[in-house]
Amino acid sequence: MAGESMEIAAQIVPSILIGIIGYTSWVITHVVVHRNFFNVDILGGKRVGGGIVILVIYWILFVLVTWSFFRMLWAIFRHPGYIERGHVGRIQAQDEEKAKQTSKKRILPERLSFARPRLGDIISKDIFVCQPDGLPSWCDTCKIWRPDRSRHCREKDRCVLNLDHFCPWVGGIVSEQVMKYFILFNSYTFLYTIFDWILAAICIAQRKQQLPLNGNLIAMLIFGLFFMGLTGGIGLSAIVNALTNHTTKENLAEPAGHTWNMALRVANSLVVDENVHTVSFPDLDDCDFDTLQKLVRSRDRDQSQSSDPDPGQQTPEAQQTSKGPYMPGHTFAIVESDLFSNPWDCGMYENWCQVMGHNIVGWFLPLDVGGSWLSRDAYAHQGSGRPEAGDQKSFFPAGLDIKVMKARAGLTSLTSEEARDYNKRIQKRKAFPYLLGGAGAPLKQWAASRAS
Repeated sequence: MAGESMEIAAQIVPSILIGIIGYTSWVITHVVVHRNFFNVDILGGKRVGGGIVILVIYWILFVLVTWSFFRMLWAIFRHPGYIERGHVGRIQAQDEEKAKQTSKKRILPERLSFARPRLGDIISKDIFVCQPDGLPSWCDTCKIWRPDRSRHCREKDRCVLNLDHFCPWVGGIVSEQVMKYFILFNSYTFLYTIFDWILAAICIAQRKQQLPLNGNLIAMLIFGLFFMGLTGGIGLSAIVNALTNHTTKENLAEPAGHTWNMALRVANSLVVDENVHTVSFPDLDDCDFDTLQKLVRSRDRDQSQSSDPDPGQQTPEAQQTSKGPYMPGHTFAIVESDLFSNPWDCGMYENWCQVMGHNIVGWFLPLDVGGSWLSRDAYAHQGSGRPEAGDQKSFFPAGLDIKVMKARAGLTSLTSEEARDYNKRIQKRKAFPYLLGGAGAPLKQWAASRAS
């Protein structure tokens, strides 16, 4: 029921916002500029130049706000980040097929979805997020293996790649495909409302000694205060999360401390630390969660039995398996990160470019410019995940935290400089930026907490 109410609000609120923007344009153009700057009967003709300057600034902000808004709505509709479902059952499949036959679906282009990931797409990576037992993340509702950082959205009842939150203010899901336009819309709307509020306040201060207060100007002050607080908080929170490479859902857990369970590939010639748990997967293209769990448990039993005899009676292959198991297929060391660790933190500049692109002009315009992960549909078309980070395959570029976890498992070594840098990052994450990202937008955080 709550999910349905959020969905209804997401369909209504954008239309209300469009109406408010239209009303604001009329107030600024007619009430503020025409009556207070162009009307010679009230204030004379000396302020015509000032009125023209105000109109130019206003309409530049208006274009940026509306351009970002409609580009964001298009991204939410066209590519919200849905992941194709697995075998969800006959009745649910029939319902989805009926939805495709509606008149709305016939008129508008079909939504794009990322290809359903197979088990092989997950375990072919060198790094992936796993459960504490080492198995990849599985969505029992959508019946799919979930790629890293994907979550199930309760309002849409779909798994979404890199889901940030469901936002009724902008009409739907804010995912990685939408985040750039979401940041631009909130940032420009914040500037837009500040400009409008200042104009309304100045006009009220000038007119109250000569004429009765104008109700439209009072309404502008009220709208301005509300939307300055709303877009300022949401926009600042989104910018902080982009710089730190977090989603809202991930950031919700930061004040209490959040850890990641990561599966790190073990090369054939490597022997992991004996205290590190390892999991070996069969070389399968695909299977469901229950089947994989049975296969992994069966391999664990076989491995345990092979290490029971006296070590002196074991073959060299069995001795190698008992120290640091390598089995045919895919073997991973399962390592839990430190509190406040972020495997995807590649530094503020790279984090920002992953969202906004490497073209500086594109940072300020709602264009899908080159050089951004957003414009790369490798996962949608190839089923192979995100761009590779260096020489390691993963769904997202990995940062220093992954190397620290590898060193902990005995898979690599850290320099003293890298260790100091890592400790500094952990201390910084405990402080201001992450708390700000979590507290900057209460409505956004509340909505995100509803996504499982």
